[in-house]
Amino acid sequence: MTWPDSSELDEMRRMKDEALAALDQQREVARETSRVWREETTTVTAEDRSMSMAFDGRGELTGITFNGSKYRSMAPAQLASVIVEMVRKGRAESMAKLTAHAPAVPGLDLDGLINGTTDPAEMLEKLLGPMFDGMDNPSSANVRNWFSDDTRKDSRDG
Repeated sequence: MTWPDSSELDEMRRMKDEALAALDQQREVARETSRVWREETTTVTAEDRSMSMAFDGRGELTGITFNGSKYRSMAPAQLASVIVEMVRKGRAESMAKLTAHAPAVPGLDLDGLINGTTDPAEMLEKLLGPMFDGMDNPSSANVRNWFSDDTRKDSRDG
């Protein structure tokens, strides 16, 4: 067995330091995303200023405020339409704040998952599929076996 020389060790240390720095950056991004999730609020107001709605950092409706009595003179269908549109707008604005702070993961469409336009199964296949290429049967049991210590030990030992 040959030990790495000092230049190879220096290169390994540099790579380790870069990896740790990148990990620290991602941790900070994740902390900021968590803060937005917990603490941010969004308020939207109807175009006619008849009401406003408050949303938390996850896009959940937390309050409705009726400004004056204009809403009382609205037809039920008109009032319902205004409420539905405000909920959509408030959720979209909340999610935009969240996704602006979320860590970028190649192949992960966080915005699409949140708003329901991305199929989670298809996204997982896109993210994890390449890892399973070449496996005869990538069932969950085979994947667990493939990653088990015994299997890796056997494949490393040749």
